[in-house]
Amino acid sequence: MPKVVCYGSLVRDMIYRVPHFVNPGETLPAKELGVFHGGKGFNQAIALKRAGLPEVYLSGARGSDGLDFKDYLETEGVKCDFLYPLDVPQGHAVIQVTPSGQNAIVHFGGSNRCVPKKLVENLDAFLSAGDWFIAQNEVNLLPEIMNELAEKGVVIAFNPSPCDDSIKALPLEKTSYLIVNEVEGATISGVPSDRPVDILKSMREKFPNTKTILTLGENGAYYDDGKEVVRQEAYPVKAVDSVGAGDTFAGYFFASVISGLAPKDALNLASIAAAISVTRSGAAPSIPTLKEVLAYKF
Repeated sequence: MPKVVCYGSLVRDMIYRVPHFVNPGETLPAKELGVFHGGKGFNQAIALKRAGLPEVYLSGARGSDGLDFKDYLETEGVKCDFLYPLDVPQGHAVIQVTPSGQNAIVHFGGSNRCVPKKLVENLDAFLSAGDWFIAQNEVNLLPEIMNELAEKGVVIAFNPSPCDDSIKALPLEKTSYLIVNEVEGATISGVPSDRPVDILKSMREKFPNTKTILTLGENGAYYDDGKEVVRQEAYPVKAVDSVGAGDTFAGYFFASVISGLAPKDALNLASIAAAISVTRSGAAPSIPTLKEVLAYKF
């Protein structure tokens, strides 16, 4: 089994349940507040572990007020050898969730944007050809790490979220997998978000050596590796909270591929896991175990 390092953010999610997203100039009373452990790196590492991988490492930085994140990870069995303590505030997010389960997020990077440069050297020494590096765009040092690991033949899986101008500085052509939603796919491909097949075609032209996973929420997902295109329908459930659903999908998909499943089966398992997650509140707390996913009946 290859070594698997997930590099990303640890974010304290403050989730406010609201009747609608707040409008400019409006003061909107929240009906409920929930505070959860989250962050794309944190969530995906938890998902990778709950999906059945025997050994998962989370790399990144925790703030001076984030010791509880390390405790949570160790309880889950995620290794924290490359998680660095810093004397800066922990990253956090203010999240609005409407009755339909849709969310709007304001994100503060904090410690996640201050990962020390020694991580590049440490990961270079730890990972070898065929090992996996799974990352998201909420952390610093990505160009340096991705270039270094690509030279070694490490499998790089990247989720370009948030998809902002920093994406232009990243060597996306060196990734083995790109997992994007319709908005991220549209931004990178230049194709409108309501044309998923054309997004895939453009991604194939831009990154011929990269496998693309395109997630479309309630409209399912696609996988395209240049040889085959696999379509996966979403499983219908009553959504309570969609926060963390994409991370659940990503973690389960990559864990399934690493474990030897075919892309079609990996897509199916990831779709079931994501569907279960939206029926629960919070990000990391909503991620199901592999046992739950295999037993779930729709």
